[in-house]
Amino acid sequence: SWRLTGQKTWISRIYEAPVAVVFAKTGDGDSTTAIVLDMKRDGIVREKRESDGLAGWSWGLLDFRNTPIADSDILGKLEDGENIFRDHFSYYRPIVAITAVGAAAGVFDLLRAHIIDRYNRGSISRYRDSALETFGRCFIAIQSAILVSLNAGLFESTDSRREPWARSSKAYAVNVAHSCVQELSLLAGATAFQRTHHLAKTRRDLMGFMYADGIHDALFRSTGMLLLAESLGHL
Repeated sequence: SWRLTGQKTWISRIYEAPVAVVFAKTGDGDSTTAIVLDMKRDGIVREKRESDGLAGWSWGLLDFRNTPIADSDILGKLEDGENIFRDHFSYYRPIVAITAVGAAAGVFDLLRAHIIDRYNRGSISRYRDSALETFGRCFIAIQSAILVSLNAGLFESTDSRREPWARSSKAYAVNVAHSCVQELSLLAGATAFQRTHHLAKTRRDLMGFMYADGIHDALFRSTGMLLLAESLGHL
């Protein structure tokens, strides 16, 4: 049998998830193995951490203390961990991207309706140039990020372009979404900066996505590495 020792922090859903997939180093080299573990397994300790965004589920540290591993817990072949990891995130990151840009699109619609309502009620006599510029800029940025995110999800699992598109689309879409929500929030005035307000929550969540599932600058850097290291055909 095997024994697993080590820690990984900033794991989401540590209390909600019934199982965890752990990527652990095995053997004498740097190869990794994907291991499926029941979270009730002996030797797994969970420590909660409070996040400033993405607060809809738990976050924290998983501490594996000589956790017993059976052969039946191994996912795929013994040293398939890296391939399984990369394949999963190539599928998952475009979903994160479209989720983030969808949040920004929701804020766009909310603020657009808010400004139009204020004008119709006579609270403002005209649309300020700065507001018009913000809406115009964010409209095209959000639409572009939507197209990028959708395109990233179209590649087959065997397509070499899938991974760089997944990495860069997640980083790009989250950056666009966060930037637009920051700009649009200013149009709502001080009310948008109440901690319990929808806009404040969305800003915190998007900031969290800059770190969750890959830090955005690291994703751009690794995408550049892939583009320079491999022949990816016509992108």
